[in-house]
Amino acid sequence: MDWEFNDNLSCATINAFYKSHQYEGRMSPRDSGMGLIRTDGYLICALRVLNLSNGCRIRHVFTAPEYRGQGCATRLLDAVTQKLLNAKTPLPERKEILFPITLVCAKETVNLYKQAGFMEVVHPCGELTQTELKLLRSGKYCFMEYKLRRTETKNAAKAAFF
Repeated sequence: MDWEFNDNLSCATINAFYKSHQYEGRMSPRDSGMGLIRTDGYLICALRVLNLSNGCRIRHVFTAPEYRGQGCATRLLDAVTQKLLNAKTPLPERKEILFPITLVCAKETVNLYKQAGFMEVVHPCGELTQTELKLLRSGKYCFMEYKLRRTETKNAAKAAFF
């Protein structure tokens, strides 16, 4: 599949993508929009990254229906986590790259996130919105955190000091 990772998608682009697929997610101007784009400019898969005081939260991962089951979301998550771990230039309004990289997901999607290196955290700590707390209390959602793979640990530590 011919696609490229874009880590600078506008709020309008992400929201138009979500809306065109009747997806409830919405990006705010303080988020960073990232996605996979075909060579003809068609957005295949997108997400937003919320900058928190204690890390980054990935939100609203969405793949266009015709591309589901082809590994697009996993590829996007891999590209995003590498960007967050190895970036010498932090995300907008960030002075440094902080860990952890987290997300809240529906329980039926846990395996997708595990394939991308995330692990379920039973007792999340840090900033949680009222909506996230409500979702977690419902028992239908779980909190996940990205766990560094051995090869990433050295690179991430190096990137954090540049």
